[in-house]
Amino acid sequence: IDKTAILTNIAQEIILKRYEDLNASIIQLENDHNAFINLTNSNNFLTLRTSFFNAYLLWEKCSAFEFGPAEANTLRVMMNTFPCDTAQIQSNISLGTYDLTQAQNIDATGLPAIDYMLYGIADSEADFVEYYSDSLLGATRLSYVTSIIVQMKALVKDVYESWSTSGTYYTSFVENTGTDVGSSLSLIVNNLNQDYEMLKNARIGIPLGKKTLDIPLPHKTEAYYSGRSMELAIQHLKSIKELYAGINDEGNDGMGLDDYILGLESE
Repeated sequence: IDKTAILTNIAQEIILKRYEDLNASIIQLENDHNAFINLTNSNNFLTLRTSFFNAYLLWEKCSAFEFGPAEANTLRVMMNTFPCDTAQIQSNISLGTYDLTQAQNIDATGLPAIDYMLYGIADSEADFVEYYSDSLLGATRLSYVTSIIVQMKALVKDVYESWSTSGTYYTSFVENTGTDVGSSLSLIVNNLNQDYEMLKNARIGIPLGKKTLDIPLPHKTEAYYSGRSMELAIQHLKSIKELYAGINDEGNDGMGLDDYILGLESE
């Protein structure tokens, strides 16, 4: 079993490329948010929503990599702790001062917080534009979204650069071909399993009421305010399948965990 080939394909063709796309999407989200700040109208607002959801979809493809640089940056927690705490978000906006790295703000930042800020605080596009154009609080509200995006951008950039072929983590990951705890294969398998459990429970089971005697808790869904949780869940499941099979975004089927298992079965 050529474990180096498996790890190289997963690192180069899947993990690195997914982080590269996520990094680019956050930059685009920042650019479109700045455009909305400069010209707060419906067209720019809709463009901002599109960039936001594209970044959310790309995040789903990186969720399973919570080890190495991502673990060091607590990326999953900072990017996608849901449901968000709307009371804490509004408190932060009212105060005008906040530290998004503090524990009390973990569920007041990241993609779920932006989901609320772009879908949950008003009814129509015109109402959202009015909300962010308010002469007293509009700038503060926009600044809060800016703070969330800046935090995500810094975290994703650090993780992406660590995974790049010139970074500090890539080589050690590919060369760590053991099967013991802490080996690269172990990290992939354990995090893939954990990510699948999160999909099954946090994204689907809990909102359906499977943990609360069949009492549905729809507000516990991912992307509750935009109402697009199913799209994210499908993307999440597809990404897990591709990681297992070693398939990159172009559909090329390289060496993956499935090849490792087939190799074990043939021994």
